[in-house]
Amino acid sequence: RLVLRRLKSRSLKYQGLQLDEYVVEVAAGNLEAAQGDHAAALKSFDSAKQIITRGSDVDGTFLANLELHIGSSQHALGRYREALETFGEAIALHEELGLDPAEAFYQRGLTYMTIGRANEATLDLLNAFNANQTSDAYAYAACVSGLEGTMSRKTLRACETLLEMQPGDAQDYGLYGRVLVGAGDNSRAVMAFERGLLLNPTSRTLLKEAESVRA
Repeated sequence: RLVLRRLKSRSLKYQGLQLDEYVVEVAAGNLEAAQGDHAAALKSFDSAKQIITRGSDVDGTFLANLELHIGSSQHALGRYREALETFGEAIALHEELGLDPAEAFYQRGLTYMTIGRANEATLDLLNAFNANQTSDAYAYAACVSGLEGTMSRKTLRACETLLEMQPGDAQDYGLYGRVLVGAGDNSRAVMAFERGLLLNPTSRTLLKEAESVRA
């Protein structure tokens, strides 16, 4: 809290250099978000954006990431419509600057999922996975989205990538099996459930799912 007070008083210095005001606001916002005070965090992030808008010379990457912070705070406060708009702006800015838009797509996809817009969520989560196929979080989210939204070959590929990243996770094989059932591929679904059972022979859920598909 002492650090936060110093930040908000604009008095923080680092190695003898006075920090720019918008940097201080973002640092304060990050601390407030970490403490769960998302209303205060959003106020700080908005303040930083206003300072930048008034003419501060800011690197585009900083501004693109600031949009993500703002959208995340809006989501946490249940202001989903605003969050969707902000994440949309973040996606456009990332793409305009040639930056990786995966996190922006991922966050907007989670927001769509929260408000029950499954097909839009699936599209965004697949876009996140396609933009960055090295993240197990993006692969998992894209795979899970197949249970709620539109199924596609890209969804199955996300599931398969997840299994390649975490080959010893029985739950991931169960997830893959359920997605395959949704795709109408029961034979491969049984194989996925059985592979999960090899990793976790005591899983009643996997056993029931495998038996259900065989029936």
